[in-house]
Amino acid sequence: MKISARLVCLFFAASIGTAAALAAEKQTKKVQVTPDSQTPALTCEPSEFRSLVLLNHAPTDRAQAALAWLKARATVCKSEQMRLVRSNLGQWLGAALTPEIESVTDAVWTAIERKKS
Repeated sequence: MKISARLVCLFFAASIGTAAALAAEKQTKKVQVTPDSQTPALTCEPSEFRSLVLLNHAPTDRAQAALAWLKARATVCKSEQMRLVRSNLGQWLGAALTPEIESVTDAVWTAIERKKS
């Protein structure tokens, strides 16, 4: 009797774990987006940058994500937004802060300042 109760419990736990894994997989599947005229323009949200880099725990992944975001979106940043990103790079990126990331942010900052004057 004890053995069959244990087997039922194990089966139940395994089925719950499988259902949860399938639900998680369904939520994380990437949706293929086709480019069209209704695609929203890129925006520069420092909170989005912060979330992106803080969710990547490995420094190399964090650096790649930060660099990709900066190259794609930094050109649409306003002065205040870029100032916020630049002033928090060390805190948000930590060991992932590379000279390449610093040079991209410096170049964007310089371009923004030239537009202002």
